[in-house]
Amino acid sequence: MAKKITKMKENLLNDFSQLVSVEVLAELLSISSRNIWRRLSKGKFPEPVRITRSTRWSLKDIEQWIEDQKKS
Repeated sequence: MAKKITKMKENLLNDFSQLVSVEVLAELLSISSRNIWRRLSKGKFPEPVRITRSTRWSLKDIEQWIEDQKKS
């Protein structure tokens, strides 16, 4: 049971480490942060995760969005 809980904690920490700010995301995608906000307001970008006053995006969601963009 303790190993299972430890594994769950590790997975949770890995998921949190995969959250990035709009500045980091803009750099990764080579677009401006304004472009990200514009796409988000038009419903053409993955929804961010809001933690208190911080806004972050899951890299898993962004990877999926990129794959979806390739298909369309």
